[in-house]
Amino acid sequence: MGKHIKGKEKQIGEFFVGKRMNEAADVTFSNPPYTQNLDMNIILSLKQSNFLKKLVCVHPSHWLVDMKTQLGEKTGDHLYRKFRNMIQDYVCSIEMFNGNPIFGIKLFIPCLISESDFSTKRKNTIKVKDTGEIVWRQVNHINDINIHGKKWYVGKEFRDNLRKFIETNESLKDFFTAPEAPKDKYYVQVARIRGNVGIENMMQEDFFTFIQRDSEKNKGIRNNSERTIVFSLNTEDEQNNFLNYLQTDFARLCLSMVKTNQGIGRPEFDLVPKLDFTQSWDDDKLFTFFGYPKGHAIREYAKTFLPDYHNLYPNGKTY
Repeated sequence: MGKHIKGKEKQIGEFFVGKRMNEAADVTFSNPPYTQNLDMNIILSLKQSNFLKKLVCVHPSHWLVDMKTQLGEKTGDHLYRKFRNMIQDYVCSIEMFNGNPIFGIKLFIPCLISESDFSTKRKNTIKVKDTGEIVWRQVNHINDINIHGKKWYVGKEFRDNLRKFIETNESLKDFFTAPEAPKDKYYVQVARIRGNVGIENMMQEDFFTFIQRDSEKNKGIRNNSERTIVFSLNTEDEQNNFLNYLQTDFARLCLSMVKTNQGIGRPEFDLVPKLDFTQSWDDDKLFTFFGYPKGHAIREYAKTFLPDYHNLYPNGKTY
């Protein structure tokens, strides 16, 4: 169906207006094809045609949980931002759920059912049901909804502190090296595709990771194409310290703030701070450095949210 609709989203809106359905219909129930973001394009077209009054839509949650849109990585007329701006003042409720076993698909992020009322701007909070939860909660803005669910109040503070640090320092996004770099350096290469998807559990244990279990395989430049992600270090010790940093729960929690699919590129390093890699880093040292002592909620959240993919804590997480 998607191939017949692509490029004709505006015509769909014009069709409804031509049939004067925008005057007759009170409620639109929509489950459009989401291939190539057709769902958002169609809904935007209907909204611009002044057709939508009330909307209940079942579709993927990329536009909502993609934090790169919030962070400004995808700015201007980017579709996610345009859709968020259109719906944020009218959405009444959002129910997140794992759509993989229901629809026979393979998404890394939840699907959602959104209910919006375009007759008036929302004055109250948004009702939210997180994936796997039974009880609804209340939020003030769609920016308070994320894959982290009801624990997001902790992640939001963590994210904002990271952004403040990076404003006066750097992130790993600014640390990329050209693939044809000098040979007297020590390099780390990160794959552009990382993470597997499941049916019952959408994100497998390797999803929020940067490198392979055997980090030795990430040393050097194996592929020098233009899309290669390469980091340059001055010494072998710095190279090892950098690889150890990428394995920490701290760095992986930074990644979880923005990663919503298999791709790893510059935006996925946007919230991962660049540090002094002449010294070694572990989770206890990192969380302490950023102002989170032992027992802090963000530490406890990281322990439970992130599986020990790199087997750093065979006897349990103690940081």
